[in-house]
Amino acid sequence: GGRKHVEFNEFSKNVYLGAMPSKRFFTGFFGRHPEISLKRQEKLEAKRASMTNEDMVEEHFRGVYGLIAELKDAGIMDENGLILDPRRIVNLDETPAFVDFADNKGNAKTKRVAGKDDKCIGVSTENRECNTVTMCWGLDGFNYGPQIIVAKKTITEGLAVDALKVFKDEIHEEFHCSTFGIISNTQYGVQTGDTFLDYLKKLDRELSARGINEEVVVLSDSHASRKDVRVLQYAKDHRMRLFFEPPQTSHFLQSLDQYNRQFHCRYNKAKNNLKKQLDRNMNTGDFISLVARIWKDWSSVDDRINSFAQVGILQNRVAPENIDRSQFYVQPPPKEVQKVNTTIASPVGVEKESAEYWQEKYAQAQKIIEAQADREVDPAKAGIMHVEQRQNKRKVSQVRITDSYGSATMSNLLGKRKAQELEELDRKNQEIIKKQRRDQIAQRKAKEDSTFRTLYAAWTRCKSGCICALGDGKSCDASKLVYCEYCNQLKKKICNSKSCKDKRAAAESNAMQIEADDDDDDDDDD
Repeated sequence: GGRKHVEFNEFSKNVYLGAMPSKRFFTGFFGRHPEISLKRQEKLEAKRASMTNEDMVEEHFRGVYGLIAELKDAGIMDENGLILDPRRIVNLDETPAFVDFADNKGNAKTKRVAGKDDKCIGVSTENRECNTVTMCWGLDGFNYGPQIIVAKKTITEGLAVDALKVFKDEIHEEFHCSTFGIISNTQYGVQTGDTFLDYLKKLDRELSARGINEEVVVLSDSHASRKDVRVLQYAKDHRMRLFFEPPQTSHFLQSLDQYNRQFHCRYNKAKNNLKKQLDRNMNTGDFISLVARIWKDWSSVDDRINSFAQVGILQNRVAPENIDRSQFYVQPPPKEVQKVNTTIASPVGVEKESAEYWQEKYAQAQKIIEAQADREVDPAKAGIMHVEQRQNKRKVSQVRITDSYGSATMSNLLGKRKAQELEELDRKNQEIIKKQRRDQIAQRKAKEDSTFRTLYAAWTRCKSGCICALGDGKSCDASKLVYCEYCNQLKKKICNSKSCKDKRAAAESNAMQIEADDDDDDDDDD
């Protein structure tokens, strides 16, 4: 009786006594558990970690005061969950930007050749003044004009740089961008209630210029400048509904946060190119020039649309499932996939490693393969494939615009294409009109022929005298008609058309000539 014990093997004794497992152990361990792997640990602030979870996504989209409820209340989304006008959803955010700082810090340091025992030091100028750039995108991919906030008490002539000439307060729908823009100055170069109110006024002018006169949902973080009483009142009076995402969630719920890094990379590249040409330190005027220079092309329309898709907002619906959950502190439960037992049991009562042993194992394996082959698997439900309904391909015109090799400006190509389209449309309209005319003529001719046949039959019957027996000495209308042998028509009187008159005159002249010839012959005979 008593408990049974299993003696430790040599490896277990070493581990128990404090030795580390061998590499062979970890190789086997990871082989038996492919669902886990070694990863580099990332730091996540405790506040953000507490908000980065599935519950927060659910509350943000489907909560009582969530985004779906807001869009439906504003008339932007219908009851079926379809977004009716993506232009009416915009996202704005600020990003801090140093004038000239941290361009060679961390991993960006350039390696130089130096002695082993010598220090490698590079001397560079810096300007750690930090300003703010306010950005705004639309769900339709439209890029609204910027607001540059500088840490200045006043705006001087040095900030009115030549590069600002690109901002002409115009809307360019063909390029999905606006050339509206404002410069604000605050004590520390950050957004305040006053400057944010100025930005909303600029945004209101842009929306009006685009012809958007209905309510617009403005997605934003919950910065203190948004809570100013004047800001809230102005937004209410000017069709703008401010929708704040929960704090510490902008890294996965705000579209602009997905591409802010791209703006800084583009700015740093332009800054480094400019510094090579300057013989002085960079200043705020240079900062404004660089922002103005890169503003139109630091992001594309696809970038803007994709940024919304990454935070679960598509152009026609919301899709919270698009949010990347890999960074969530509390991971969602994995999808359950039907598992099939593929274990091949060792045969009982058969000598191990014998021919019969392997034959029976092979038979088991064959049965498992057949069972797997017959099993129906839905790739979408299994999570191994995303199935989308295929859209019909749009038919593209193959009509030539140019007749030879060469170049043409884009505007000319577009003009030629539109001219050809109008010409083709006009040609088709002319063909329709001609066909209608031909049909009308054919119908009129058929009617005239039918009427002529009826009258001709009546005239043939009564031309020598009416036999219709109408009484009181009356005769039918057909008997009164005159037949023209030249145009084969029945007329109320002798045909008066020019061709018939000429033919009739020619015939009478011939008849008179023949009669005169006959009289001459008679005189000769006498």
